[in-house]
Amino acid sequence: MKKKNLLSFCFASLGLVSLCLINHNQVKAAEADGQADVQTQNTSLDSQNPVINENKNNTTQQVTNPTNNERPYNAVATIKYQGPGKVAVWSNYNETKKLTGNYLANGTRWKTFKQAKDTNGSQWYNLGGNQWVIDKYITFSNAPTKKAAVTAQTNTRNGIAYEGQHKRYVFYRNDKIQTGKIVSGSQTFYTDKFGGIYSVQKNVPVISQRPELPTGCEMTAVTMMLQGAGVKVNKFQVARDTPRSSNGDYGFVGNPYSVTGWWVFPNGIAPVVRKYLGHSENLTGASLDRINDKLMHGHAVVMWMANMNGFVNHAITLTGYNTRGVYYYNNPWTGRKESISRASLLSHWARDKKRALSY
Repeated sequence: MKKKNLLSFCFASLGLVSLCLINHNQVKAAEADGQADVQTQNTSLDSQNPVINENKNNTTQQVTNPTNNERPYNAVATIKYQGPGKVAVWSNYNETKKLTGNYLANGTRWKTFKQAKDTNGSQWYNLGGNQWVIDKYITFSNAPTKKAAVTAQTNTRNGIAYEGQHKRYVFYRNDKIQTGKIVSGSQTFYTDKFGGIYSVQKNVPVISQRPELPTGCEMTAVTMMLQGAGVKVNKFQVARDTPRSSNGDYGFVGNPYSVTGWWVFPNGIAPVVRKYLGHSENLTGASLDRINDKLMHGHAVVMWMANMNGFVNHAITLTGYNTRGVYYYNNPWTGRKESISRASLLSHWARDKKRALSY
């Protein structure tokens, strides 16, 4: 590994972490379409897959906001993401997290310093400073240090956990199962007296597609999902960013601002989700258990429904469910929070090829 290819961290005047190359060449930071790329003259960061944020002299200073939920995790992570776009870097792993504006390309390698779980049970890794990446899109080429492994054994549990032997979800705080009403960030859970969660609902802002987008239900539903994930975006931005095509799998067919517009399917609008969140997940054909797991972990789901509100197909934003067979959703056509029975949801969903999209 050549030193000129190493990536370090610099602190801007406002205390924010910025990326900089240890390189005598000119460094240019470019932003386009919400993605930040670091470029150098005559140098390719990916050519030999260096560890591009390794800086052994100041790694201890790069670890910020320590909590009991965080533990050392010294390893090398490789970004594994095959879709368009790149993987988003977040400022934190909890409810206060925001997009940093940095995005990591597939195949790049990064040194990790810490590991933590958010309140929904998802694993996150710290790349130095206020920079965190979710574990879904990384793999490790080396094991964590012995110290980290020992620490992991004593780490307390927090957030959502699935107990397979009891076939139930529970919510931990400081290694104790919680009961009753639990509020965690934008989610509200209700449990039985033993801690089994029987209801979960995420507070997602309701947005009406009308009057501006009479046939833009998918765009409005995706906007609600993005806002629920903490993205500051409106339905007009999403409508503008959605590709146009004669095939719904590649973009919106027709004009969403007109009553004569048609539709867009998950793959056609997924690029918009990736632009703002760094990744998306097409859940078309997934089991309802998989959908439930997304909802339980705080991810709203856009679901395509046949013959709903007078439309051949319609998109809604699922926000939660309960074990008594009721699902909660935001309806872009009515502009209201509504509910639907499990049987009815399955019927409408199945007749539109079980299309669904999340992140």
